Amino acid sequence: MSYAQKFRAARKARGLTQLQLAVNVGTEQSYVSKIESGKLNGGKPFELIREYLEIGEIVDEKTVNKAFNKIEDDDKKEFRTEMLIVLLLVNLLTFLYLV
Repeated sequence: MSYAQKFRAARKARGLTQLQLAVNVGTEQSYVSKIESGKLNGGKPFELIREYLEIGEIVDEKTVNKAFNKIEDDDKKEFRTEMLIVLLLVNLLTFLYLV
């Protein structure tokens, strides 16, 4: 599930429209729309909405790969396994929270 899908699912699970969510966090509806369409993935509005919807830190495979490329070859296999487990757990917990 992408971060955009997580935001949309969390908002809908709370029974909020994009406008209601924007008003509740003090931002504009257009920011909510951009986040849910995947066009915005950072900045103050993003973090305000993420915190309001109680969505954990956004960890994706791109972030894992960046960190992975900075590590010595000997530790890469172990690190990648650990990070993929963390990514799986984060996604599982997010799914369970939203269900």
